[in-house]
Amino acid sequence: MKKISILLLLVFLGMTTIYALTFQFDSSKLSLSNNKQVENIMSAFAPEYTLTYKVESQNTEEDEKVKELATTLTQLVLLRIGEEEGSLDYYHRYNEFMSYRYRPDIPKDPSSLTGYDQDSQEFQDSTVSSFVVNGMFKLLNDFDIHYSNISGVMVAWNDEEPLVSVILPNVTMKITNPQDVSRYEEITTNLVIYYWFKKLDGEYKTYYIQAEYSDTLDSYFEELETLESANNKSIAIPFQDKDEFKDMYDYSKLNQVKKETFQSILDKNVDSVVLLNSYYNNELVSSAHGFFLEKGILVTSWKFLSESLRKAQYFVIKDYLGNFYDLDGIITINMDTDIVLLKLKEPVGKPVTLSETLPDAEDPIFTISSKSGTGYTLQSGIMIPSNGYLRMLLPLLDSDSGSPLFNQEGNVIGMNTAQNTNKSLSLALPKDALKEAKEKVASIPFSSIKTVSFEELKEKYYYTTYEEEKVVNTIPKKIWEEYSQIGDIENTLSLPLVKASYQDSIVSLRYRNDTPEYISNIQFASNFQNALLAEGYQEVSNKNNRYVYENEKYKVIILSNFQYLTIVMVKL
Repeated sequence: MKKISILLLLVFLGMTTIYALTFQFDSSKLSLSNNKQVENIMSAFAPEYTLTYKVESQNTEEDEKVKELATTLTQLVLLRIGEEEGSLDYYHRYNEFMSYRYRPDIPKDPSSLTGYDQDSQEFQDSTVSSFVVNGMFKLLNDFDIHYSNISGVMVAWNDEEPLVSVILPNVTMKITNPQDVSRYEEITTNLVIYYWFKKLDGEYKTYYIQAEYSDTLDSYFEELETLESANNKSIAIPFQDKDEFKDMYDYSKLNQVKKETFQSILDKNVDSVVLLNSYYNNELVSSAHGFFLEKGILVTSWKFLSESLRKAQYFVIKDYLGNFYDLDGIITINMDTDIVLLKLKEPVGKPVTLSETLPDAEDPIFTISSKSGTGYTLQSGIMIPSNGYLRMLLPLLDSDSGSPLFNQEGNVIGMNTAQNTNKSLSLALPKDALKEAKEKVASIPFSSIKTVSFEELKEKYYYTTYEEEKVVNTIPKKIWEEYSQIGDIENTLSLPLVKASYQDSIVSLRYRNDTPEYISNIQFASNFQNALLAEGYQEVSNKNNRYVYENEKYKVIILSNFQYLTIVMVKL
């Protein structure tokens, strides 16, 4: 077996010398031109429209503490990636997991059967945590879950009690066959594990655990699509009837909302919401929503525009009646808050009303979007305690990013983002960011608002000509034909490639992540990681954003560093 010097590998990863290349990449793999950086896109817009709003969050130190705890618990309940164990190891892992359970001191009561005060809050909390934490450990292990990475950890606070969601994409798990309960079937799905922590003697302990996989939500979204196919505007089936978070949060305020209020919110705002679809060769690339802040001025998601600039040729805008709107151009963007301001050719559309206040925890909230592209639906949920971004128990799809979030009066309190979609807990950008965006253009005559066209942005910052697709590096065509088969990398990794190098049986590929910071480099690599596992590679290391896979012939190293994802392939 050929041994590779660690020093050589480190030097190779840091190489900056560029050489001529003898093969070409698909332009979808190299969407940024060689001599332009995506940060420079901000210089394309008029400076008077610059958006400076930042989402300020509290409890930053505490956030990191509970995120680390939730990650540790996930690795205990599911095993760390690549680990195997025997029955004794399972016993030790179970005991370590249960050591994090919330066990408050229970007041004693000699007159009770148990010797403890069964009416005390401590007794009730201890009973709940014992039943749920123990039961969820066994249930999740019965599912025989295999995962390749943790793509995100989010925190929502209720006073001093955090609810932490751990997001695991593309896991494999065994569930009961619905046609034959005596048999299991293996599925691939997205899994989210929620941890509710309480403090005990200064330390966070696990009070409650809930798990949710995407099939649960898929059936709900399918019901909404069916509803939309029969009506161009509908009121959604209440998801809280199926939501196990009803044991953790109070839905009573939402349950008291009258049917007339639902209809009023929908009728008042459905004209203000639009669907945006981008295409490449008439095939759908990305979808999002937007809404009118002013006549002819739309706000939508930067994630949608970024993906469309990288992969699509054009995008279209339409409302729930099927009316199409002509785009004049992009006014400005804010990558940090996921905001884009668009200007249409004409000052048309019905602007929303921005709320002056935000709802309290467990107040009803609503959104309008399209799951099918043929009709619009009003969904409802509740606010949960927020920290910076608004947090809601409201299941959304990725395509719901850019849609408005309303209070019970039908006024906008935020814009839904793609940060936490396809799960019950969702995030929205607060109204103050929208207020700033509106103020930038409200006092300017419509005809005087400056824009940059989609085509100009794409050509200047994203588009590469046929000649520019010749990425400079040292990989001969024959070598690339061999290494590109590993994990089917050309099809499983869609980030723009900015450097490719070859030396001494080592291929190094450097990709740039130009999406907002909450979409991690490793999340983009999950399809590639799953392809490696499917090809028989073993994960031999997973630490500090560094993943190592190996078979008898190759070693593959995946590294995440700031905005870059580096993949090194070593022939052994």
